Amino acid sequence: MSEQSKQSVVPGRTVFKLKNGESLILSQLTVGDFVDVQRESLKSFKRERIATWTENADLLDPSIRQQMVTEAFENAAKLSFRDLPTMTRSTPVKHDGKFVLNDDGSLKITKQACTYWEWWMSEAPEGVLFCVWLSVKKEPSQAMMNIDEVDSFVMEQIEDVAQEIGELSQPHLVEEILGNGETPRHKGRRGRRKKERGRTGP
Repeated sequence: MSEQSKQSVVPGRTVFKLKNGESLILSQLTVGDFVDVQRESLKSFKRERIATWTENADLLDPSIRQQMVTEAFENAAKLSFRDLPTMTRSTPVKHDGKFVLNDDGSLKITKQACTYWEWWMSEAPEGVLFCVWLSVKKEPSQAMMNIDEVDSFVMEQIEDVAQEIGELSQPHLVEEILGNGETPRHKGRRGRRKKERGRTGP
């Protein structure tokens, strides 16, 4: 992305200039935002399961069809974070802090195992857009933008916008959390418990 596309405001925030001349203020994502990403990824997974389980239900007898749909929703409601599959995602290769390039000048990419929510926020279009929306609505002047408005705003440059948010969000923070064997959801809980102990004592 060219330097003309972005203009630093304060640490953790940047003005991203779109090709159409409009601008968006992007903010870094926090641990709390990653908790929201986890929850939304589970909702997305449940929707996909329901769609899979009810596929071709319209071809069945109406009485059987209703039973199938009911069971699909009941089974989806039972799904938890433990049921989310392990995924693989494309990750640029780095060496000594620099991206490694192929002979043709493109980024060298490797596949890495990851959690479902990590895959969802980086590979699934729905997840990438959700993260962009979380970042955009942090700015008070943009807080009323819904996810569809953000989508239409950044549609042609969503990969550039998502990359900028990733750089703002200090990926090492996520690596630190996961390196301690915690997910952002657990980290968030532990932080809340510490605050409560600070108010009420041990």
